[in-house]
Parts: sequence; structure tokens; C-alpha cells
Amino acid sequence: MASTLPRLLIAASASLLLACATTSAKSTHVDATAFSLSVAKAREHVTVVFEGLNELAREDLLDHAAAQPTLNDNLFLQLLDTESRTTWDRSLLGLETYGLHLAALTSQGASEAFRAEAIALAEQVKKTGESLQEAKLGSTEIPSSAAGIATALTKIGEWLIAARAQRSAESAMQAADPNVAVLIAQLEGVIGTSNNDGLRGTAWSHWKQRKAEVIAEFVAAPASERRPLVVRYANLMSKQQAHDADLAGLSRSLRALAAGHHAMAEGREASASALAQAIAAEVASAKKLHAVLENALGSNN
Repeated sequence: MASTLPRLLIAASASLLLACATTSAKSTHVDATAFSLSVAKAREHVTVVFEGLNELAREDLLDHAAAQPTLNDNLFLQLLDTESRTTWDRSLLGLETYGLHLAALTSQGASEAFRAEAIALAEQVKKTGESLQEAKLGSTEIPSSAAGIATALTKIGEWLIAARAQRSAESAMQAADPNVAVLIAQLEGVIGTSNNDGLRGTAWSHWKQRKAEVIAEFVAAPASERRPLVVRYANLMSKQQAHDADLAGLSRSLRALAAGHHAMAEGREASASALAQAIAAEVASAKKLHAVLENALGSNN
């Protein structure tokens, strides 16, 4: 399933673009398409953040492991492991596909054969939701189930299948909005609302523990040997703040996605472009943060 849905999504994208190019009537699918593209940008944000965070922690984990009396897997725990990252990607991919299918179903220029293809793809959205029932979203320290997302995505897929006669993007998005909100809220809940809970709390605590170890070394060291420890502490503090800023930015992207979908469901046309711009800005900010921090830490070593 994980390999089938992306291929189907690519095929649907090409067909949808063709349908858009061959209609001269007023578009009723622009918002749905824009939402799908915004979800794609949010998926990129997830990749940038989690890959960046794991890379930030990598050198620290190696240094910490080298100082231990023995080695075990727990010393190399990632903020978000491969399984959880795949669940995030598949969840957002299902939401992205929902927007694309909705655009196809409500397109004035699309043929009935094309709408039939969209219905077949809607089945994939439903199956993706069903397959996520046993998946996990968080780290080992935060065992968060994807069951809520699975249920919401399954309902969205079922609704797409039932809505084959729908021609109004606004009406369609209004009907799907509660489940879209649930899905996004579940993802945001895993991130956490502050550095005291969720993945933000896990990351913050990780660096807090590392800083405490350096403080203990600092207190025991003579004054002539303290400066390298101060540099280490400053680097850890920078990584701690970067982790939290990254996750907070991802949370803002998800909130923008939910608010954008709701606004589009209410027929606010300007919200489509604003949504894409807001998420793109968060992605650019995350990339810039990683680059600046990498350069800064490199110059300190």
C-alpha cells in the first residue's frame, strides 16, 4: 500500500492537470487543488523537520554513547523512528490525495471516465486509513497510536466514494471538514503544545539531561579546563532551542492546514493562496534554521 498510493497519486495529478487545462468554465476545484498542494508542502515540512532533528542529535548521541560502559540500541534512540515517520507521511499523503480527488470530482471539465478513476483512487484513501489502525506516530518514549487518524482518513475515503455526484467543492469540503480537523489535530497532538509535552517535551528533556551532564563536569573541573565545557553547553543549548523551534513551526503548519481547509469550506477564496504561502514560509524557515545552526556549530568545533 505504501508504494501503490504514491504512484496512483502521480497518475491522478497528471490527469487532473489535463482536466484543468481543457475547461473554460469557472473553476469549482481550485480550492481543493490548492489544499492538496498545501498538504504536499506540509509533507515536505515533516521531512525537513524530522530529518533535520535526527541529524542534529546524531553527533551528540555518538559522543554520549562513546562515554558509556557498554552499547545498546537505546543509546541511539531517534526523536522519531522510521516507522513513525512513515505513518506521518502516509497520513498526510492520504489527506493530499483527498484534496486531489475532490478536485477531480468537482471539476466542470472532467469526463465521467475521469471521475470513475477518482472514485477508484478514493478507495485507496479508505484503504490507507484502514491500514494505519495499528501504526504508531510517536517515539518510543511517547507511544502514540494512529488509530484516530486511521478512523478519520477511512471516513474521508468512504465519503469520497459516496460523493461521486458532488459538484460543489465548498459543499464537499464542508462535509469532510470535521474529519480533516480530527486528522490534523491528532498529528498536532503528537508534537505537543509546549516543551513540556509530546515530541517537544521529549526533545527538550533529552537536551536538558545532556546539559546537566556537562554542568556536573564543569563544577568538578578546574578553571583552566572549563572553557571547552562552556562551548559544549552552548552547543547543546542551541540544539535544544532549534529542536523546539522546528517542532513549533511544524505545529503552526498543521494548524494553518486545518484553518485553511475550514476557510475554503466556507468559500473564502483568498485562503487558498494564503495557506500555501504560510506553509511554504514555515518550510523555508526550518531550512534556514538548520543551515545557520550547522554553520554555527561547525565554527565552534
